Amino acid sequence: MKVKVREIFNNYSKIIVWGTGNYYFKFKSNLPDQIDYFIDNNEKKWQTILDGKRIEPPLMLRDEKAESTLIVVCNNYYDEIIIQLNGYGNFDAIDIVNIAMVEAHEENMSGVLNNEQSNKPKILICAGIHALWQRNGARRFIEGQIDTLQKYGYQTIEIAPLMYLENSENKEDYLIVNENRSYIGLFSIKKFIRAYPYHSVIIHSLYYNYTILEPLLANKDFQGKSFYYLHDYFILCRNRFLFYNHKLCLNDKDVLQCDECSEYEESTKIQYFHRELYTKYDIIFISPSLDVKQRIGKVYHGIPIKVLPHLSYQEEVFEREKHEKLRIAFLGVAMWQKGWDEFCEIVENNYEKYEFFCMGDCEKSKRMEHIEYHSIELDSKECLTMPQALQKYEIDIAYVGSILPETYSYTYYEAYEAGCFVITTSRSGNICMQVEINKNGKVFDSTNEINLWLSDSEKVKKDVESMKKKIVLVTNNDKFIDLLIK
Repeated sequence: MKVKVREIFNNYSKIIVWGTGNYYFKFKSNLPDQIDYFIDNNEKKWQTILDGKRIEPPLMLRDEKAESTLIVVCNNYYDEIIIQLNGYGNFDAIDIVNIAMVEAHEENMSGVLNNEQSNKPKILICAGIHALWQRNGARRFIEGQIDTLQKYGYQTIEIAPLMYLENSENKEDYLIVNENRSYIGLFSIKKFIRAYPYHSVIIHSLYYNYTILEPLLANKDFQGKSFYYLHDYFILCRNRFLFYNHKLCLNDKDVLQCDECSEYEESTKIQYFHRELYTKYDIIFISPSLDVKQRIGKVYHGIPIKVLPHLSYQEEVFEREKHEKLRIAFLGVAMWQKGWDEFCEIVENNYEKYEFFCMGDCEKSKRMEHIEYHSIELDSKECLTMPQALQKYEIDIAYVGSILPETYSYTYYEAYEAGCFVITTSRSGNICMQVEINKNGKVFDSTNEINLWLSDSEKVKKDVESMKKKIVLVTNNDKFIDLLIK
């Protein structure tokens, strides 16, 4: 019944690897022994030899038989490669990172559930593989949700679609399956449905192969409820964080520009699919914030969306340390989407008046002077959490300056938990909405406005010192249980 991921290679007479960069060298041990040749978009590599095999241009694929050829994508830009690949034929393709993840778990399979637990109702949790096994905001929330479900007497089955594109008429979707966080195996979707009855379905960050939802919800033995969590904007567009080709999908008036985008047709398909899901299966859409509900509601007219924040907490008053020079920190990974470029401009203009920090990963090539760097590890018990790090280094002001509309942003709440005064942009979605509601910082329309505010350090000190509250007893919000039980 179970399938080993490497068995998929046996279905093809020719294996071609697309990508010869860092991903290939990192994951080449997960590739089959027999590779026919490489494909790469970098023309400087064409006709050179790598590990005994020739590197060819993508045009080489026009001479291949698509029905017997598998393309293994060794590249961070899986979606873009698939779009390009479709221009050369109906090739099957698989993602090398998925192969590596599954093989690592196959080596440590722990079996099945204990028999004494078998009568407990099972909740099916559907997620993308990145939310299943990687450390990110969605995974953090799912972990807490599993804890809550088990506390209330439920078992959990976690599934993720394998990133395996199959174009044959007898297409078989494969599911990566965990039971109560333990890896069980790789199953075809048909065999999974026959083998694992489930009580209710909870959907998280399912942005690859989302069509698996149709057979799961259409299962005649499934009579429970379905919940769809809107961690991002995938139900609007495949570009789930609303940027494409390093450009925002929103114009200056915060309105989507879908009709001007090359992804418009694909976005229309995604929206139609989700409207049909709601109509046929009465799915309950759950938004982590009012901002997300309002944005998605502009497209999904008349479909109710329930707002349930990821966290619950209480507020308390505290006294902050006073510094001669206030300390300002960028929070999170140093990426342009998170406002890193704007933060660097702020540092350049104000480093003499303030101390600056980066609390998160930053590539060496992006680093600049006058900033103290501290990495925050999400999956290490030996490292400080973000709130602990902010308190240890006595950060006064947290810059959470995303230029994209954040759906929730754990980073904002971590800054609030540490008692930081939060500064953000008016385009940051839930972040700017919460700053205005909680009055624990300031929202700016531009970097120039931030620089103007920072130019008067005494005024800034008064603003920061006037914010004397932080949040405590921060836990996962378990109010979704009420919806499940009703």
